[in-house]
Amino acid sequence: MQKLWTRHFLTAFLISLSVMLGHYTLITSLPAFLTSIGGSAADAGLLSGVFTIASLISRPFLGKMVDHRGRRVVLVSGAVVILLATAIYPFLAIVPLLVILRIFHGCGHSAFTTALNTAVADIVPRSRLSEGLAYIGIAGTIATAFGPFISLGLAARSFTVFFTVLALLGLFSLGGAGLMNYEKDLPARSGSSVKGKLFEKSALPVAIVFLLMALPLDAMMIFIANYGAERGFQQIGLFYPVHALAMVLSRVLLGRLVDRSGPNRIMLLAMLLGVFSLAFLAFAQTDGPMLIAAFIFGIPMGISTTILQAILVRTSPKESLGAANATMMAFSDIGFGLGAIIMGYLIEFFGFKIFFLLAAGCFLVSLLAYIALLWAKMHRAATSGAATSSDS
Repeated sequence: MQKLWTRHFLTAFLISLSVMLGHYTLITSLPAFLTSIGGSAADAGLLSGVFTIASLISRPFLGKMVDHRGRRVVLVSGAVVILLATAIYPFLAIVPLLVILRIFHGCGHSAFTTALNTAVADIVPRSRLSEGLAYIGIAGTIATAFGPFISLGLAARSFTVFFTVLALLGLFSLGGAGLMNYEKDLPARSGSSVKGKLFEKSALPVAIVFLLMALPLDAMMIFIANYGAERGFQQIGLFYPVHALAMVLSRVLLGRLVDRSGPNRIMLLAMLLGVFSLAFLAFAQTDGPMLIAAFIFGIPMGISTTILQAILVRTSPKESLGAANATMMAFSDIGFGLGAIIMGYLIEFFGFKIFFLLAAGCFLVSLLAYIALLWAKMHRAATSGAATSSDS
C-alpha cells in the first residue's frame, strides 16, 4: 500500500487546520469587533458579503495561476495575504477601510484554499485518494467545531490578544506553505498548460452537485441558534460539536471504503441520510431528536464532499487541476452566498419547518443531479478498476 502520511501531506493537513481555524475564529467575533469600534450588524453583513464576493471573483484567475505558475507560488502568496490582513485588522477603526481589507483578505483566502486543494490532489496516492481527501477535510471540520469556542474565549480577554493569536496562526501557515516544495520532484508540466484556463468544463458535473448541496448550509450555521431558541431547545449549543463528530467519523471510516468499492452506493446512502435528517429537524421538538438529527446529518456532510472532491480529481485533466478546483469552489461559493440570502428570507416569512423541508429538497435534488451527471461514469470507472485488479 502506498504511503499516505508523507511530510508534505502532514504539512498540508496542519496548514489547512491553521488557516481554517483562523477563518472561523475571525468570522465568529468579527461582529463583536465591529461593535467595539462603533459598527453595526449591517456592517458585519457587508464585510461578510465582500469577502465572499472577492473569493468568488478571484478564484478563476487564481486557478489559472495555480496551473501556470505552480501550486507553491500561489499557496505562499495566499498565506502572505492572510498574515498581513490579520495583522492589520486591529489598526483599522473605519468600516470603509475594513471593507477594502476584507476584499484583500478574501482574495488571499481564495488563493490559499485553491492552491492547497490542488497540491493535496498532487501528493495523495491515487489508490488512497478518497482516504487522503477525507483526512484533509477533517482539518476543516475541527476548525468549524472549535473555532467559535476559541474565538469567544479570546475576544472575551481582549481584541489585542485575539488578533495576535490570529497573526500567529497566519505565520505558522506561511511557514508551512514555504515547505510545500514537492513540485520539484514532479515531471515538468507540458506546454499545453503554460497559459492555463480560467474555467474547466470537466468540473461542471461535480460543481453543480456541490452548488445544490451548499444552498441551505450557510443559513443553517447562521440561524441554528435562532432555531434552538424558537423550539426551546436547551442543548442547541451541542448541535455543531455532535455534527462535527459525525463528520470526522464518516471521513475516517468511509474514506478508504470509497477507494475500494467506488463512490456510488456510499453517495446514495449518504445523501438519503441527509434528506432524512433535514426533514427530521423540521419536526424535532426536543433536544434528543435534534441531536440525533445533527449526528445523522454529519455523515453525508463528511463523506459526500470527500467523494465529490475525489471525483473531481479523477475526472479532470492533470494540467488543468487548478482550474478544476477553482471552478468547483466558485460554484460552492455561489451556493453558500446565494443560499444564505434566499433561505434567510424563507425563514423570515415561512419559519424553520419549511426551511428544513426545503433544505431536504435541496439534498434530494443534488442526489438526482449526481445520478444524472456522474453515476454512470463512476460505475464504469469502478467496474474497469475492478477488472484491472482481477487481471493483475
